[in-house]
Amino acid sequence: DAECDHYSERPHKAAKVVVVGDASPAAAPAISGAQRRGAPCISEAQWRDFDEVGWVVLPRSQVWPAGGEAAEFTALCDEIDRIQLGCADVPYTRLMMQLDSTTGEYADAGAQTLGFKGPTLRYRKIQNLELDPQVMAYVRKGVMAEACAHVYGRHTPIASFRTMLFAKPPRVSEAVAGGTRLPWHQDRWSVLDRDPLLNAYLALDDASVASGCLHAVPGSHRLGVLNSDHHSAFLTDAQAAAHCTADATVPLPLKAGDLVLMHNHVVHSSGVNASAHPRRALSVSFMDARTRYSRAAFEAEVGGANGASGYPEGGADFPLIFRADEDAEIDADVEPVVSATLGRRGVG
Repeated sequence: DAECDHYSERPHKAAKVVVVGDASPAAAPAISGAQRRGAPCISEAQWRDFDEVGWVVLPRSQVWPAGGEAAEFTALCDEIDRIQLGCADVPYTRLMMQLDSTTGEYADAGAQTLGFKGPTLRYRKIQNLELDPQVMAYVRKGVMAEACAHVYGRHTPIASFRTMLFAKPPRVSEAVAGGTRLPWHQDRWSVLDRDPLLNAYLALDDASVASGCLHAVPGSHRLGVLNSDHHSAFLTDAQAAAHCTADATVPLPLKAGDLVLMHNHVVHSSGVNASAHPRRALSVSFMDARTRYSRAAFEAEVGGANGASGYPEGGADFPLIFRADEDAEIDADVEPVVSATLGRRGVG
């Protein structure tokens, strides 16, 4: 388990940002160069499942082969706990850190604001985690490059709309569950001029129905955006009643280390954690790096200070993950949104 012996109750000082050669756009590998050598990691049969159902689960053995990569997974889990406890070498003032609710209700979760909220393993969300070099190394794994090349094509530069911890802490008591219910929704955001198409969801712990695993509607990615009036595509009660009946939804239990590749338009939700064990996941939403972000839409639909709270949580830093292959054709009329410095993208 992660240890944090040197945490102080004094106001937390942001650690020095370590980005050179790690999180900087200059370090982003070409999409095909980042892929594993040899045979593809993801089979044609798995991609058929992705196309038909809307997602595919890659087992831990496929994502983290025995040996060094297995150790990387353990180290990644420990790093996530160190971040929560306040002792990781990350810029805490630039992380969106939201505490879990104490009631299980979405509306009762903590504020989605920048900054450290104290040493605890009961955070619900921590975003902008690509600022941690260890997390960025995971985001740029070969399997991610392979998935992005398949979904977007190797001609497309890839950025991350969000890289975040999504956690459901264990139950508070026998009578009080942990975690927060997440309503039925699609991972689509109206402040972007095009929708991300690929989400990579890594289970850091075993996830069961009892601990609040994902539930999803197979084939729902083919329905399009169901509620375009909501900035984050949360379904209305009527839409949920129509599309998310008991016989239309399935649970997605996972083992620690499993990776779910999911189309962003899949309708999904999750419940509370009634177990005595945490249910942590690391979620990355990959998008075309030429996407444009509308500050005006954000202010109109969500309100609040863009860099302080609300949505997108933590601001408009969308880091470049993979460069397009140099020999692939790119639409020269579309301006990349990732700058040549730290990944602060232009906004409309």
